[in-house]
Amino acid sequence: MPISRNECLEGRAIESLERAILAHLAANRQQAFTAEEIYQALYRPEVYDPYNPATQAEIARIERIMDTILGKGNAFARAVGTAEEIYYTST
Repeated sequence: MPISRNECLEGRAIESLERAILAHLAANRQQAFTAEEIYQALYRPEVYDPYNPATQAEIARIERIMDTILGKGNAFARAVGTAEEIYYTST
């Protein structure tokens, strides 16, 4: 059921996931993170289940957003190790 615009504006503001990722990377400039580690930092780590389809979908969403962030030049990505796992860090 729709509500009025004024009622909506009185609600709690939702930060965009892109801003939340950028804030996390900026606050931890001396470290680099995988998409899974970013997920755990932004959400409750105790709910992290790598086999849960919802978790996998959200990690894929983080990876897509990271592509946008990388395209804007706001982060770096590097393939690290023999598995070439992708790590992200702030510019």
